[in-house]
Amino acid sequence: MQHQKTLSDPRAGHSVAPASLLVADDDPQLRELYQMVMERAGHRVRLARDGRECLDLYRRSLEEHNPYDLVLLDLYMPVMDGRQCLEGIFALDPQAKVLLATGLPRNELGPWAEKMTGVISKPMSMATLLDYINRCLGRALVV
Repeated sequence: MQHQKTLSDPRAGHSVAPASLLVADDDPQLRELYQMVMERAGHRVRLARDGRECLDLYRRSLEEHNPYDLVLLDLYMPVMDGRQCLEGIFALDPQAKVLLATGLPRNELGPWAEKMTGVISKPMSMATLLDYINRCLGRALVV
């Protein structure tokens, strides 16, 4: 019988399985905050400054046979925005899990957003972000 390694969830005293996360946001302070919170929760985090860098990192992870478990993607970024990045990621990996972080109301996102694993509204608490990440990964808390 194999045992899955779990990590402590400080919000509830439960455990969650660690994940490999790719975070794309053009705001350096948000990137650092996301990284700090996600790493404290036990996840491995890689940061991208824009959609182009995110797509390049995702492509490289596939080439190395080590794809990210989830991409947290900002909608508005320079060089390549979140929508273009999303299309590129799904062209490479139609099964990719992507959580879109945006200040736009969901009804203004359009039909392309239906491809997303999840959509989270900015601003959000870090506890809410961790909850969305776990739900997008399909990883229930283990009591």
